[in-house]
Amino acid sequence: MYRRGRQALAAVRRKPTVEFLHEWRKQAKYLRYQFDLLRPLAPEPLTPLEKTIDRLGDLLGDDHDVAVLRREVAGDPARFGGPEALEPLLAPIDRRRQKLEHDAVTLGRRVFRDPPQTFGRRLRGYWKTERD
Repeated sequence: MYRRGRQALAAVRRKPTVEFLHEWRKQAKYLRYQFDLLRPLAPEPLTPLEKTIDRLGDLLGDDHDVAVLRREVAGDPARFGGPEALEPLLAPIDRRRQKLEHDAVTLGRRVFRDPPQTFGRRLRGYWKTERD
């Protein structure tokens, strides 16, 4: 899951589409669920990382929700007062998405900074330390 999350982040950095961001969110959530299972093996080092991954999933989830809102509003301008009425609504939506995406990428670069092999070695080290 870590490798897939890292690949999804790379895709987002190349092209931050709604689809790529949503895929990254799914991969981050899968990784977070794995940490939920692994945390008892080494709670002290894994709990902060699990919380960080959870926060990343929240940021990406919020971004997806705002992207869906934008699509709904922009997809039916008449329903929301016509094209002229949309600009004051779409601009803050777009700014919010930019902020969420920036924060997610910043956090994601921390979470996924190591190559998968290095990350795996670090986890093995945690478990070994906890067992000793």
